[in-house]
Amino acid sequence: MDDLESPEARKTADTHRFSPEDDHRNLLTMFHVKDNLFFGRRLDGSVRVLKFALPPHEYPLADGENSAATFDITIDTGSWGSVVSSVSAKGEEDGRWYEAMDFHAGRPIVNGVTLTQQVVLSCQKCGGYVVPSNCHLNVAEVGGVEVVANAYCEKCWKELGK
Repeated sequence: MDDLESPEARKTADTHRFSPEDDHRNLLTMFHVKDNLFFGRRLDGSVRVLKFALPPHEYPLADGENSAATFDITIDTGSWGSVVSSVSAKGEEDGRWYEAMDFHAGRPIVNGVTLTQQVVLSCQKCGGYVVPSNCHLNVAEVGGVEVVANAYCEKCWKELGK
């Protein structure tokens, strides 16, 4: 049994992790999956994955220095939404990427609909109304932020040969 799996170490780590005295550290403390594999949400919304050969003495921080890690990768927010939705039972189709992104960002759900699904866009070709979870979007980066450049309904998307 590794250090973090022993009941004493787990209790100590969990007490520290959820201690109200240090909310900033608690927010960034990484989740231990098993076998020294940790996931953590960084301040910018990206997700950091760390793997250690030996159990660390305490839970690592997502934005902290982790030179002892044998594997260290950061997954950008959009890719993380794809990971979460793709490994779910229904996959990434039918707007589930948007649902995963809303969940990850902590966006509110009103009447069972996420904020992203409440946004109404106009099809670039026919002018009909579409919602992000049920249309095709061309996204552009403006000033480091991804914005919707064009939205197309399913019919127009097919007519364009996309």
